[in-house]
Order: sequence, then C-alpha cells, then structure tokens
Amino acid sequence: MSKASSCFGTASTKAIQQVRRPLYERTPLAYNDQWFEAYQPNITFYLSLDDRRQLQKAGQRSKQEDPAGTYAHQIFIRLLIDFSYNSSRLEGNTYSLLDTQRLVLEGTSVEGKLDEEKIMILNHKEAIRYMVDNAPRLEATEQTICTLHYLLSDGLVEARYAGKIRDHGVRLGGSTYIPFEDKK
Repeated sequence: MSKASSCFGTASTKAIQQVRRPLYERTPLAYNDQWFEAYQPNITFYLSLDDRRQLQKAGQRSKQEDPAGTYAHQIFIRLLIDFSYNSSRLEGNTYSLLDTQRLVLEGTSVEGKLDEEKIMILNHKEAIRYMVDNAPRLEATEQTICTLHYLLSDGLVEARYAGKIRDHGVRLGGSTYIPFEDKK
C-alpha cells in the first residue's frame, strides 16, 4: 500500500489488497439471494448501529432548506471532472485525471487514446448534467434509469441497446463477481 492509502483502517486495507490480487487468485462470487431475502426494512440492518449513526451524521443537511440540486450546482465542475474520471476508470478508461479535466472543460482529447474513451467520459458528463439539471423533479423510475443508460451508452453500444433494459447476461471485466441474471 502507498502512503496515500494510509488513511484506510486495517479491514479496508485488507479488502483493497484482496481486490488487487490477480483474478485467478480470487474466488468467483455470485449474487446472494438469501442475504437479500433475509432483509426486513426497518427491522434488520446490513450495517452496524455505529456505522449507521456515522453515515447519518455525515449526511446531515444544513438547517437551511435549499431546493433539490442546489449543492450539486455549487460543486458541478468538480463533480463533472471527478465523477467522469472515476466512473470511466472503473470501465477501463486510461485517461488521467488531468486529461479528463481538459476533455470535460475544454473539449481537448488526448492523441493516441481510443475514441471510445473520449466518448465514455463525455457521456458521463452528459449524464451528470442531466441529473443536476433535473434534480428537483427526478424520480427513480424505469424511464429515468433508461434515460441515464442512454446518455451513458450512446455511441458505445449498438443503438438498439442504448437506453434499454438488457435481455441477456453481462460480465464485469477484471472482476470475479457474477452478476444476477433475470431468467425469464
């Protein structure tokens, strides 16, 4: 572990080291139906009481009642850059943070990089803009999710799949996790 990661506790450091191991050294994991089925809203909890209190404290809103999306507008540029960079990096994108900033703010792409990498970052930018601009009226509906999927996948998947719910299984590259599949 590097000095920069010394802010992590023992359990977190161990988890990070486990995830950094080569795929062939990790045990494949699948979706755990029993874990999910055992959950009873407001009765059972996945997190300890201390963890829930800590998260609640960290998530406290100011006493001032601002319209939805106010804070997001205040941090919009930083959000665009950081979220576009980190989300794209999870997908294997090789743009650096500085390259991402230049692309998002100036439209300057990096020579020698794949067009898909540029498209991926710009798609993240558009999805974030959509969420921030529509924050007061956004609801977690199928239409919202499909709109976000379209914005994120436009130009990266076949047009017939952009903004649509998958009808086939998917695998996550570089991961031993086996995602849930709806067996209709």
